[in-house]
Amino acid sequence: MDISTLISSSGRLQLSAAESKIPWEELAFSQRMLENHLSQDDDWASRRQIVIEQQVGWIARQLLVGARTLDIGCGPGLYTHLLAERGYCCHERCNSDPHPTPEIRSRGESALLIQESLWSLLRQLWKLKSCTSRE
Repeated sequence: MDISTLISSSGRLQLSAAESKIPWEELAFSQRMLENHLSQDDDWASRRQIVIEQQVGWIARQLLVGARTLDIGCGPGLYTHLLAERGYCCHERCNSDPHPTPEIRSRGESALLIQESLWSLLRQLWKLKSCTSRE
């Protein structure tokens, strides 16, 4: 589907199965998303670092000292990393991208293992839902 179809449409559009699925499992797509998340040119995928730092400051003021956090949809872990630097326990991360980012790899095997484990858990839960749903 091209942009002119979207512009000229007056009703609800029906996407094909291929168009409605975000291709998280494609490495090239994941790499492009990471580039967008890390870009400081705009707030398209992630906010600029200065905004993230302000938001992390606000989050930190809401938490007890040493609190544990779970960042769902963490992307490259920009918030989690800053919270961990402030002393919060931020080992649990859940992201829809199954490809660990270089940032996660650089933070050590435990961060990599946790992301891969959570991704595996999400897949298993999806399979279980598919097996038990009544349609």
